[in-house]
Amino acid sequence: MENQDQAREGRVVARYGIHIAVEDANDDIWRCHIRKRAGFAVAGDRVLWRPTTDDAVRTGVVTSVLTRRTLLQRHTEHGRQKPVAANIDQLFVVSACVPPPDMKLIDLYLVNAEILGIRALLIINKSDLLDSSARRALERQFSLYSEIGYPVMWASIHSNVEMADLESSLRNQVNILVGQSGVGKSSLIDTLLPTITLQRAALSEATQLGRHTTSAATLYRLPHGGAIIDSPGVRHFASCHLPADCIAGAFPEFRTHLDQCRFSDCRHLHETGCAIRAALDAGQIAPGRYQSYCQLIELVLRTQARRRRKQGR
Repeated sequence: MENQDQAREGRVVARYGIHIAVEDANDDIWRCHIRKRAGFAVAGDRVLWRPTTDDAVRTGVVTSVLTRRTLLQRHTEHGRQKPVAANIDQLFVVSACVPPPDMKLIDLYLVNAEILGIRALLIINKSDLLDSSARRALERQFSLYSEIGYPVMWASIHSNVEMADLESSLRNQVNILVGQSGVGKSSLIDTLLPTITLQRAALSEATQLGRHTTSAATLYRLPHGGAIIDSPGVRHFASCHLPADCIAGAFPEFRTHLDQCRFSDCRHLHETGCAIRAALDAGQIAPGRYQSYCQLIELVLRTQARRRRKQGR
């Protein structure tokens, strides 16, 4: 029977199927169901909930999902958007020397972060594998991101200094690490979270769901404040659902030129009098970044055209 105490505020640690793990004010985990009208809750969400039992296995019911500051979504196999994590403060895009950086994917992450209002930072991981020449080459490759305002950090789980710098950047924020496969995100997270095994065990014990809890997007508390949301399956965001009119403004180096185009509805592709293309020709915008913009805007415009055709049927 539901406890009639006043509703409490909690934070969603993970969602898997019909179950939600909610962390209370004392950092205890409760296995909760969510009412149909409450909304769809994901890791990082703030919710109102009530306990339904005081037994060793704590259970409760979520009555509402509170307003989100940010929401990260991904594509499903059917092309729909699926919420993954909420209330993220910082998105760290992880790259490495091996595999070689996928610059188009990096730009996609950064655009999503800009549109969502999430601070974005870049990590070049596995720095211990680099000789001086290879490090200089990566420094040159990533220098354009520093120039347009994105912090670029170096990391290696074998470097106490670099890990201390990274830990300091994560402190007191809700963070998520993203990047292509093989760049070492899991190793970074395991090093940054020395208590991750204990937190996973506590989550498994509280929810009675065993190993299944580790495959979902899961929020872990950092030892010095803040949290990391670990979402192993997230690689591609719901980019084709981005608003077309916002994409150019999500490239920081474009912004000072956007009001100088000849046409107010300029897409910055083939139009005459385009200030973005003029800035590109003048060396003020990197060709690779402009190519990323073109690929993304063309994807979004194609997706919008397909939707209009379907709606017209």
